[in-house]
Amino acid sequence: MRAVVQSYDASFFAAFTPQTALDMVNRLPGFVLDSGTELRGFANAAGNVLLDGEPPSSKSGGVLEALARVPAAQVVRIELVQGGDGGQGSGATVLANVVRREVGLSGRWELAAEQNGRRPEQYLELSLTAPVRGWQAAFGVSGYASRQQIGGTRTRRAADDSLLLFEQQDINSTYRGLTVSSEASRASRDGRLTLSARADVATEDTDTRRDGFGAIAPPGALLQVQRFGLDSRTATSELGARWNGPLSPSWQLNLLTLGKGRRAENRSAGLRSAADGQPLFVNSSLQTDDALELIGRASVRRSGETTWRPEWGIELVFNRLDSALAGAQTTPPAVPQPLPGQAVRVEEGRGEVFGRLAWTVSPQFSAEAGLALEVSRIRVSGGAERERDLRYAKPSLSATWRPAEGLELRGSVRRSVGQLDFNDFAASAELASDRTQTGNPELVPDRRTRATLALDLRGQEGAALNLQVFAEQRQDVVDAVILSPGQGGTGNAGSARVWGLSASGALPLDGLAAGLRLSANGLWQDARFTDPATAQRRLLNDFEPQRYKVELRQDLRAQKRAWGLTLDGSLQRTSYFSNQSSRLDFESRWGAFLETSEFTGLKARLAVLNIGGDAVVRDNRFFTPDRTGAPAGRQALVFLYEQTVQFSVAGTF
Repeated sequence: MRAVVQSYDASFFAAFTPQTALDMVNRLPGFVLDSGTELRGFANAAGNVLLDGEPPSSKSGGVLEALARVPAAQVVRIELVQGGDGGQGSGATVLANVVRREVGLSGRWELAAEQNGRRPEQYLELSLTAPVRGWQAAFGVSGYASRQQIGGTRTRRAADDSLLLFEQQDINSTYRGLTVSSEASRASRDGRLTLSARADVATEDTDTRRDGFGAIAPPGALLQVQRFGLDSRTATSELGARWNGPLSPSWQLNLLTLGKGRRAENRSAGLRSAADGQPLFVNSSLQTDDALELIGRASVRRSGETTWRPEWGIELVFNRLDSALAGAQTTPPAVPQPLPGQAVRVEEGRGEVFGRLAWTVSPQFSAEAGLALEVSRIRVSGGAERERDLRYAKPSLSATWRPAEGLELRGSVRRSVGQLDFNDFAASAELASDRTQTGNPELVPDRRTRATLALDLRGQEGAALNLQVFAEQRQDVVDAVILSPGQGGTGNAGSARVWGLSASGALPLDGLAAGLRLSANGLWQDARFTDPATAQRRLLNDFEPQRYKVELRQDLRAQKRAWGLTLDGSLQRTSYFSNQSSRLDFESRWGAFLETSEFTGLKARLAVLNIGGDAVVRDNRFFTPDRTGAPAGRQALVFLYEQTVQFSVAGTF
């Protein structure tokens, strides 16, 4: 016995009238889709979904895009793999394996529109699946265009809480994006060859205006006007290939290669002028990033129903980022002064060998042990020269017990290494927020040891409950630090402990009304961390203590309609910078929707989100010269997010 597999045939999802595999996975009882983690290695980025037993071969689009390309008519069943060796090294305890069949020409299209107060948005998606000269090919294209207008207020107070400045703020943004992706597979040398390609472009144009009014001399008089402009362009491309097939009747070989490139350009400009239009301060910046990632991976694993199932392999990765920041600032009528230029190249070569051994002790008990050994070299050149060799051992151990039908208990301990964001090695600037970040050439990945206890309960008619409690010890925590007096950035900030509970479940309520179902998922967590700059305890940077979502849905099968209510829980998150902390608060948001598939081949959905609208509050606390110093005042920002109405219609052919 390899692993407990609970199958949901395509007929199970018929009540939801799905059009893609993504629609089906989102309706799996008690399953929460994970698009990937921030850990190093391709397996960790693959999330908790498999396609025909293998992770998606694309890293950029990931699980969501791969599932959206698969038409529902191609899905034979979806298997929930619990325990055993279905994890492909990802560390996931429950996976969804989408089992497909080859189909003829089929496709799907979707048109969507959204209105949020003064903000319109349009979305278009088209996907095709067809056999082409022996290949089973899938093609997808999607695009969006939206305009966003957000109004709000900013109140700046001194350290003694006296009012310094009151600002009215308007932000006008335009977003556009286009993504083209494809995948083709065919039988090759007794195995299966899969090729993938993806390209996308995204743009953002934002104009911010702030009118500042004083508290004195005279109160309420217009003192200054600030304007900020942002022009952002990003382009990404990716090519990948995977082959998997038998080495022998008992051994399976998997080969993967992937190349990804990205170019980003951000132009910013700011102007502060007096009430009469006289310029007081002008600044501008240009930041360009060119990134390259190359991955090669090979693994061999035992196949078939055996007591011992070993797997081992190797992964080689090369990453490179070229980042440049340039700018100028002036106080008229002086001559503009260039800001110190920052040009940085970061390169990493990394190799990893790994092995796992799964053992089926009995139909009720199984265990798995693993070990990965990683070596890497990080080289930083440009503003600061730095070269560092790193070595990590990443052991793991897990055990699964199935005392009764539909009940599974799992325990695991795993050592992992976090993924570095190469942009943290380079300087950056946000003119509208008046923030600059200094690059840190000394950065190394954090290390995490995580212990988890999980319970998975599966009942009749799609009832399910999954609970996980976890505790994690982190070393070399990557967090906001003070690199030099008045200069902040990202660095290694010591150790931290994180613990919490995650839960997901589904409960049929047919006893109250036919087709009624309640589903929910959430995460509640806490952390213990001491800020090395202030020696005070606080939460980690951008740490979310809780998030949860609840949905009540009724499917009226005879009428081919559905309705539902949704609740997205409140959110709190605090970010830390060199001279300030910034806390963001979202209130709970209610939503409602109606769906119908009464018209053959079409599915329409009308949804109202954030019913009644709400205010988002950001509380900024300032210190001088940085967070190690004395309080220098605070700033309260209140943004108004209005009710959103969405309408979409989708069809298949």
